[in-house]
Amino acid sequence: MALPHGVEARGSKWEEVFGSLYADRAWQIIERCKALKKEDAQANADALFRAGVGASHGHLAVGVGEALRTIGSEWIKSSGFKKAVRKAMRGKDLRRKRNVALILGSWGHPLVDAHLAKCATSPRPPPVMEEALYMCGAVTPTEEHPFPKTDKAITKALKHKIPALRIAAYSAAGRRGARHLADSLAHAVKTDLSRYGGLYAVRALQRLGDDRGVAHFAEVATRAQRPETRNACLKAVVTLALPKDLDALETVVRSPDEASKLAAIIAIGTIYNAAAFTGAEPHPTLAEVPKRVRQKVTAALIDVACKDESRSTREAACMSLIRMGEAAREWVAPVMPSRVTSRNAHTRMLATKLCGALRLRDAEAPLRVACRMSDEPALRMLAARALERIRADVNAAVMLEAIADRRKAAKTILRPIEALGYMRARNGLDGLIALLDGDPWPEKGYTAIEETLERLTGHRFGRDSALWRSWLGSTKDPFDRAIPRIDRRAQRKAVVEGKLYGVRPEVELTMERGLQWLERQQNIDGTWLSNESGWGGLAKEHGWYTGVCLSAFTGAGYVPTSGRYRETVLRATEFLAATQGFDGLTPSDEVAARYDSTLTDSFKTYARPAIIDAYLAERSPLLRANVQHIVDVLSRTQTPAEGWAFWSSTIDMAVTAPAVVDLAIARSEGFEVPEWILDFADSALRRGSSDVTPEVELLAARSREPDFDVGARRSFQSRFQPLYMSNTERADKGPYKTHMITEEGMMARLFMGYERSHPLLIGGGKSLALGYPAWGNYPPGGARLRVHNYWATGSDAMFQLGGPFWFRWRDHMRRMFTAQQKMMPVEQSGSWDQDTTSSNVGRLEATALACLALQSYYRYPPFYAATDAK
Repeated sequence: MALPHGVEARGSKWEEVFGSLYADRAWQIIERCKALKKEDAQANADALFRAGVGASHGHLAVGVGEALRTIGSEWIKSSGFKKAVRKAMRGKDLRRKRNVALILGSWGHPLVDAHLAKCATSPRPPPVMEEALYMCGAVTPTEEHPFPKTDKAITKALKHKIPALRIAAYSAAGRRGARHLADSLAHAVKTDLSRYGGLYAVRALQRLGDDRGVAHFAEVATRAQRPETRNACLKAVVTLALPKDLDALETVVRSPDEASKLAAIIAIGTIYNAAAFTGAEPHPTLAEVPKRVRQKVTAALIDVACKDESRSTREAACMSLIRMGEAAREWVAPVMPSRVTSRNAHTRMLATKLCGALRLRDAEAPLRVACRMSDEPALRMLAARALERIRADVNAAVMLEAIADRRKAAKTILRPIEALGYMRARNGLDGLIALLDGDPWPEKGYTAIEETLERLTGHRFGRDSALWRSWLGSTKDPFDRAIPRIDRRAQRKAVVEGKLYGVRPEVELTMERGLQWLERQQNIDGTWLSNESGWGGLAKEHGWYTGVCLSAFTGAGYVPTSGRYRETVLRATEFLAATQGFDGLTPSDEVAARYDSTLTDSFKTYARPAIIDAYLAERSPLLRANVQHIVDVLSRTQTPAEGWAFWSSTIDMAVTAPAVVDLAIARSEGFEVPEWILDFADSALRRGSSDVTPEVELLAARSREPDFDVGARRSFQSRFQPLYMSNTERADKGPYKTHMITEEGMMARLFMGYERSHPLLIGGGKSLALGYPAWGNYPPGGARLRVHNYWATGSDAMFQLGGPFWFRWRDHMRRMFTAQQKMMPVEQSGSWDQDTTSSNVGRLEATALACLALQSYYRYPPFYAATDAK
C-alpha cells in the first residue's frame, strides 16, 4: 500500500497520525486512500474509519468520510462497521462522537441513515446532536434513497427547546432541499425567539426556492414586539419577495414603520433586478404585473425619495426606482428633471441620480447648469456622471465649448474641466490633452486639467501632452480600469507549483499550521469567538471574529463545496450569510451593547469582505444576493462626496479604503455598483492624502520593476482622525498623519485601476519601507492600534508593487511570522501572540491576520506583468 513515508498501513500508527496536533500527514493518507485500488482500499477501510474517529481536526473526519465514499461500500455492509460505530459512540469523549457524525454525514451512503439519525437524537449529548444535525444536511436524498430516518430527526429537531439544535435543523433542512418542511420553516421564521433562529429559517427557505410570497411575513413584522421575530420577518420580506407581492409591498412602503418601509423598498428593487442579486433572468410573472400596480409602486417610491425624513430610506427608494427602469420611467420622467433644482440638497442629488440612470433627455439643461454653476461638489459630480449616461460625447463637447467661452473667468472655468473627469468620452479626453498645448493657463487651470486626466485614466503624466498622446497610442481603451479575475485556488496552485514570487515550503507550512489552530477554535455552528480578550475584553463579537477567520481560509483557496476544510468554510459562510440583516448590515452583538453603536461599523468591516471572499470561493447565486446587499448598504451609508465614517462624525480612511476594495471587487464580478459611489470615494481618498508633489508617472517605468525614484524620494502618508481624540482636539491638531493607513490607501488605489508605477503608489511603497515587519516594533508615525492589520494589508500592497519593494518586505514578513509562531503549550500550537506593542487584538485575530499576511503570494492576482513573477 503506497502511503507517505513512515506511515504504516494499519494498526495504531494511523490513529497516532490522525490524532497528532498537525494534520498534514493525515491528510496525505486520506488522499492516497482515495487513489488506491478498490480491493486495497477496502482492506483498510476499518483502520481508516477508526483513525478518523480519533482525529484531532474535524476536517480529517470529513475527509475520511469522503474517502470511504470513494473507495466503495463493501465494508459498510459488514458487522465490523456496526461494531466500529458502537465502539466509537461509547465513552465520554465528545470529540470522538462528533467525528463519527462528521464521517457518516460526509460518507453519505444510504446505510448510514439509521446511524446518523441516532447520533442526531436524544439521549445523545447536545454537541453531538448538533454536529449530527448539520451533517444530516450533507447527505443527498433521492427517490430511491430518501434517508427517512435522518429526515425524521431533522423534523423533530425543528421544535427542540435548545436553540442551537433548532438552528442546526434549519440549516440541514435547507441544505438537503427538504421542500416538505417549508411550512415548518415559515412558521419558525415567525415564532423562533432565539437570536439567530428565525434568520437561519429564512436562509433555509431561500435555499428551497420558497414561492409562497411575503405578505404574511410583512404583516407579522409590522406588529412584532420581539426584535428577533421582527428581524427574521423583515429578512424574509427582502429575500423571498415575488412579483405577486408588489401590491402588498406598496402598502408597506406607505406605512409609518421605518424598518418595514425600508425592507419593502429594498424588496421592490430586488424583484425588478433579479440579475443583480441572483444572476437569474427576470421572473416570468413580472411582465404580468398590472399597470395600476406599477403606477402605485412608483408613486410610493417617488414620495419616499422626495419627502422621507430618513436619508438611508430615501437612498433605498432611489435605488429601487433605478432598478425598476423602464417599468417606472413613465411616471418618473415628468417629475424628476424639475427637481434637479430643488431647494432641498438631498432631493437635488437623488433627482440627479435618477435622471442619469434612466437617461432622461429632458434633464440635460438643468444638469449642465448644475455642472457649471453649483457650489456643491457632490452635486457637480453626480450631474456630470448623469450627463455621461445620457449622451457622453455630446455633453463632453458642450463642456469643452464652455471652457473655450470662459477662458478668462477663473471662478467658473474650473468646473467644466472638473466635469469632464466624470464623462468617459474620447472627444473629452482629447480635448483636455489639447488644452495643455494652447495658450498658457493659470496654475489652478493646469492643476485642474492634470487632476481630471488622472481621474479619467488612473495615470499621472503631468502637463506633457506628448507623453499623454504616446500613452493613448499604446492602449486599447483609455478608460479601462478592470482588475484581474480572482481565483485563489488556481492562483495558489500556480504559485506553489511554480515557486513564484519567492514562496517557500516553510511559509506554506507555517500558514497551514495557523489554519489548523483556527479550525480547532471554531464552534459547531461555524462561528468563532475570541479565546483571549481583545479590544478591552471584547470576546463575543460573532461577525467580527468569524469574518476575519473565514477570510483566512478562503484566502488560501479553500471552498465550501469540496476539498479540505469544506465544512469549516461552509458553516462559517452560512452563519455570515444567514445573519446578515435585511438592510445588508452584518451581525454585531456585544459591540452594540458595550460600545457606542457607531463603532460597530468598523467591526463589521471584517464580516463584509469575508462574505465577498466566500462568494469568490464558489460564486454561489445565494451568496450573490448577500454581496449585492453589501454594495447597497455602502451606497446608502456613504457621506456625499466623501467616504465612510468610523464614528458618525468622522470620515476615516481605515473604513473608506477597505470599502473601496470591496466595491471594486464587486464591480469586477458584475455586481451593480453605481459609479457615484466610487466617485465619492475617490474624492475622499484624494483629500485624505498628503500628496502635494508635482511628480509624474514615466512611460518607460510601466514595464520595469518599480525600484526607481519618481522625482524626489519622499514619504507618502494618508490622514485620518484618530479615535482617541475628542472633537476639540481634532479641531486643534488637525488631521493625524500615519503610515499605518498608507497600505489601505495603496490597496484602494490599486483596485481603482491605478498602475503600480503611479507616484502615489511608489511613494506609498517608500513609506511602508520605513516600517518593515518586525515583532515588537511598529513603524514610525504608526498607531499602536492596527499593527497586525498593517502587516496583513501591507503585505498585499507590497506584493502588488513587486520588485525590491516586495522582496524586502517578504523576507522580513516570513522570518518574523515563522519565528514567532507558537509551538508550546499544546493548546496554543500553531497560533501567534498579539504583538507586544499592540493592545487591541487577542490570539484569534492575531493568528487570522498572520495567515492573511502569509497568503499575499496568491490572495490577489498580481496586477503587474506576469514576466515579473520570478
